[in-house]
Amino acid sequence: SSGTGKVLSVVCTNTTSQATTGTVEEVLAVCVVPASTLATNGQLLRLSVFVITAANTNSKNLKVRIGGSGSGTGGTTISTHTTAANGASIFVNVVLIRTASNVQYSHSDGWSGTAAPGTSQATLALTDTSIIDLTITGTTATAIGDLTFKGATTTIAN
Repeated sequence: SSGTGKVLSVVCTNTTSQATTGTVEEVLAVCVVPASTLATNGQLLRLSVFVITAANTNSKNLKVRIGGSGSGTGGTTISTHTTAANGASIFVNVVLIRTASNVQYSHSDGWSGTAAPGTSQATLALTDTSIIDLTITGTTATAIGDLTFKGATTTIAN
């Protein structure tokens, strides 16, 4: 059978390393998805996030939020990954698909070292014609620098 190929376009990329600097939730990176990017049912955004942990067993928490203002920790949490991994990498993959006008469904998977993946799903009601902020936050309650953002890329399948 034959089909129509989809074009994968990069919406944003961030490779500015950012470690936690305190012991409360803080913004490590933001990806701004332009207004009207999700214009057609079936369009799919994919956010891939890579962070590393310090060489200790302190608790570290990574979140991906959507729909808040990029300078803060608001919006809806669509992925949470908590680990005490010692000197490990964390990879989180979030997929957001438009299912109807102003209705989206998200699914995320997160891996840390050799731990089994954690998953989460959510139904969202973001306005398609508005900017969509994807905000990556970290919390390291014991020591600063226990979690370091290394990079993220957001793509869309058109």
